[in-house]
Amino acid sequence: MRLEIIGFELTPLSFNLGSPGSGQPSPTRFQPGPGGALRLGKLRWPGVYWTLVQAGLFLGGDTNDPGTIFAHIETEAGVTLNTGAHAFELGLGVGAGILGIQYLPVGCDGSCHIGGAGMFVSPVARYMIRQAAPYAVAVVARAEVLALRSSSNCWDTCHGRATLFLIGLDLGFGFAPPPAPPPGPLIQAD
Repeated sequence: MRLEIIGFELTPLSFNLGSPGSGQPSPTRFQPGPGGALRLGKLRWPGVYWTLVQAGLFLGGDTNDPGTIFAHIETEAGVTLNTGAHAFELGLGVGAGILGIQYLPVGCDGSCHIGGAGMFVSPVARYMIRQAAPYAVAVVARAEVLALRSSSNCWDTCHGRATLFLIGLDLGFGFAPPPAPPPGPLIQAD
């Protein structure tokens, strides 16, 4: 598939790294929850790809457990590695986002979070199960790293940085260019 018109990353599981410091307890590391990203315009060439734009949201935790909220918009580029029967995509996304991971406070007023808002870099790996038009299917693992923190505001004041890892399923829909017509007969000029 050379042109993916629309794609989806469905990420129902997160793992986070980061701590609030000052002896506060760390947040719950594994959090399930609804999450995903909408991808528009993924172009593929031999050995490389570029996603024009993708935007996503992840909401982790439940009513008994502190939660995670992550929202982002980014672009992504990478390489495609074909190893015979298998194919992998290794890429890097760059964009803006906001991440807030709540932890159980000790002596903290209100909700306590780690994370922040700013520029995120997002290393990603996909194991391609199917990559032929009209659809592609892959297993995806992505890290969301807060590279440049422009604000400690993450729906509340964040008391430390964090990195979020997302695991899930990737679906894409598009088409391959039509095959080139066979060459016509050669005409020889006199």
